[in-house]
Formats: sequence, structure tokens, C-alpha cells
Amino acid sequence: MGRSELAETHLTEAKTIREKTLGKEHPDYANTLEDLAILYQKMKRPEAALALHLEAKTVFEKTYSKAHPRYEECIRNLAVLYQKQGKSELAGPLILESNQLQRSFLVQSTRYLSEREQAAYAASFSTDLDGLFSFAKQKPAANTQLPSILFDNTIFYKGFLLTASNQVRRLALRDTAATRQYELLTAFHRRLAQQYVKPIAEREGVAVLEQQANELEKDLVRKVAGFGQAIRQVSWQEVRDKLQPGEAAIEFVHYRYRTPEETDSVFYSALVLLPGDAAPRFIQLCEEQSL
Repeated sequence: MGRSELAETHLTEAKTIREKTLGKEHPDYANTLEDLAILYQKMKRPEAALALHLEAKTVFEKTYSKAHPRYEECIRNLAVLYQKQGKSELAGPLILESNQLQRSFLVQSTRYLSEREQAAYAASFSTDLDGLFSFAKQKPAANTQLPSILFDNTIFYKGFLLTASNQVRRLALRDTAATRQYELLTAFHRRLAQQYVKPIAEREGVAVLEQQANELEKDLVRKVAGFGQAIRQVSWQEVRDKLQPGEAAIEFVHYRYRTPEETDSVFYSALVLLPGDAAPRFIQLCEEQSL
């Protein structure tokens, strides 16, 4: 409604109540810090927002661990704030950490989400990739590993995420015994996902579930031909090592440009890999409207 001052009053009151009833080391208290920080960003009060983001980040890491969506969301918001302040040297590592966590969450999700749910999740990952490509376009020298990370993300999205998980299902459904094991494995991962979203102190039976899931997955790899290959992620180095003299691997990508705010511009780029390359090359092509 555009009534920022009133929103600030209510969020500040909520922060005080949660601090009093739950303490400063509770994820719900950190959630309120994040809400207030995002409001301050909209109100053009970056220093106030920064202090709250950093405090929330510490609480999320302690109560949830880094392997949690709320921690990832927090560092993504923090990266956006740093970008707006022109502090790309601080934003870059957070953007890469956020990307690595998102990939990890996606790989986990393929083990228990339905195809429709997975497609929706993949769409959100694709949107966040726009930010990664935009950062690489703005700051090509910010991190020498960026082209490698971009290439790995591209083949992960096009290959593993969109086809490999479906291939895993098809392989498991070929055999009745394997189907039962696969369904049990899916159930284990679903139960693990339910535990992972809880604070560390409230999680139950995680170690046992993880062990059962790992043993079951190893058994499927042994029994079902192609299962191990289907769940394996490919790296840019493996692609490079398969190239023959005179060959090249080229991945064409397009992304909605972010500043970090979303714009109407769509850009095309290419990731080029030649035999013996120390890293892929990220090459800017053109804006979509100029094609």
C-alpha cells in the first residue's frame, strides 16, 4: 500500500515481541529481521538494512546451518544490497554461494518432487541464473572462475535438471524390485526434506535416514544399469576432455538483465570451450531486440 512508516512500526513491534518471547537466537526472530531489512532497502535506508541482514545471516547459520533455503535467501538479499551500493567485491562471493546452494537444493528436490513440482522449482532456478549471468556481464573480471561456474550451471540446467531426473525414474520403473526400492528411496528423501527445513535442534532421525537413503541409492546404482550415470553431474572439464582437435563446445544462453533490479532487456551470450582451454570463455553477443 506504500505505507512504509506504518509497516516499519509494526515490524519493529514484532521484532521486540519475538526477541522477548523467543530470544535473539531463534529463526522466527531472524525472519522478522529479514522482513524489516527488506523494508529498509525499499525505504532507501541501506545501512539500517545491512545491519539487520548480517544479524539474520548469523542467526540462520547457527539455527538452520548454511544448507537451508532461509540462509540462502538471506545471503541473496544481502548480495543485492551490496550490488546497489556498488560493492561488487562483497556481492560476488555471496552470489556464487547462493548459486551453489540453489543447485544443491535442486538436486535434492529431484529425488522426491513430482515432475510438475520439479518444473516449477526449475523455473525459479532459471530466474535466479539471470542474476548470475547479469553479474558476469557487469563485472567480467570480478572472479576468474565465473565462466567455469556459468558453463557448469548451463549444462546442469539443460542436462541434469531437465532430463536426468526423468531418466532416473524411467530406469527404476523397468524392474518391479527396483521400482519398490526407488519408491522407498523417494520416501526417505521426502522425510529428510521435512527434517531439513526445521531448526537443527528440532530435527529427528536425520543421521539414520541419510544412511538408509545412501545405502539404498548405492544398491540401485549396482542393480539398475545406467542409474549411476543418470544421477551424475557433468563438469565443464569433462566436456573439454572429450573434445577432439578442431572441435569446440558452445553453449548459447539468454537471460533477462538485472542491475540487480529486473529490467526489460534480454541479452544473448555464448560460452565457448576449446580443447586444452584452462577455462571456458564467456562471450557477449547482443541484446535480443537487435537480432
